[in-house]
Parts: sequence; C-alpha cells; structure tokens
Amino acid sequence: MQRGLTLETVKRFRLGWNPQSLFRPRAKWGLPEEIKENGEARRQWLPKGIVIPSYVGDEPAKLKVRRSDWSQEDRLPKYVEISGSYQSPAIYGDVDKPFIIVESELDAMLIQQEASHLVCAVALGGVSKKPNAALHRLLNRASMILLSLDFDDSGKKRNAFWMKSYAQLRPWPSPRAKSVGDAFQKSP
Repeated sequence: MQRGLTLETVKRFRLGWNPQSLFRPRAKWGLPEEIKENGEARRQWLPKGIVIPSYVGDEPAKLKVRRSDWSQEDRLPKYVEISGSYQSPAIYGDVDKPFIIVESELDAMLIQQEASHLVCAVALGGVSKKPNAALHRLLNRASMILLSLDFDDSGKKRNAFWMKSYAQLRPWPSPRAKSVGDAFQKSP
C-alpha cells in the first residue's frame, strides 16, 4: 500500500475498499429521512475509496472514506465522514503509553504499525477537531504527549491550543514532509 501499511495492519484495523461511489437511502443506514431544498429525499453518499472504520471497543463508532478520485481542484473533501458516525477522535493502542496526536487515521495506523511498543496514536480526524471528554481525561494523565499535526499553515495555527491545554505536550513535527504518511513515502 502506498501509505506504508502492511497487509497485516490493513486487516488489524479492518480497512476496506469501496470500488464505486454509491448513493443509498438514509433509512437503510438507520438515519432519519432528510428532504433537500428541491423536495427530493437526501441519500447517503458512500464515495469510491479507502474505507476507514474506527471502533470504541468492538463497536463501530465512525466510518470515513478517503476518496480515491479526489484532486486539488475538487470542491468536495478528500475525506468523507459518513453520516451517523460518532464525532470523536480515534484512539489506537495502549492508553497507558505516551500519546502521539496526528490528524489522519491512516497516519495513526502507520504509527501503531511501526511504534506500538512506544506510543498510543490518536487520530483527530481533522486539524480543527479537539479532544472529547474521554480523550481529555486520558491526555491529562499521560506521561508525555507528542503533537504531530500536519506541518502546514492549518496545523501550525492549532499548536497554540494544544500547548496551552497540556503541560506535558511537546511539538513533534513530521520530518521531511507535511505528515507522518508523507514522510514515510519520502523515506529511502
């Protein structure tokens, strides 16, 4: 996989692939019906791409798709969080270890693949997302927190919030690239 994940890691985190964009009735997903401005029923969009589930224990909590047909010019997002998903960061690994916070679930999975013996990776799911109450409690008792948001203007702007919130937090920018996944791709 281009993102550096092994087949074992793909299976461990139950990643999937949706081969084509689908539009399904919201009721089939247990979601309430919504009517668009034109009077038609809104449908659930499941874009073509990598399917990224997040779990709380064994229960599915969030479903996200990294669109394979996304481009810089696209007006729609690269990552689509499927309606009905629980709005929380994804935590991967042993919460008794030091934490590393990243934006992307795929980056957090790569960190767990390569360094689960050292850290517990947290994926915020977006640069502007903050910790929920459960994650806040875990971070407050952590011995160390490394912050590795994407090394871009948005990521740099969010550092101040995190630095003020947790005394044991240290910035840990990705070497040679914008993100952990990008750095992996550029490594020799």
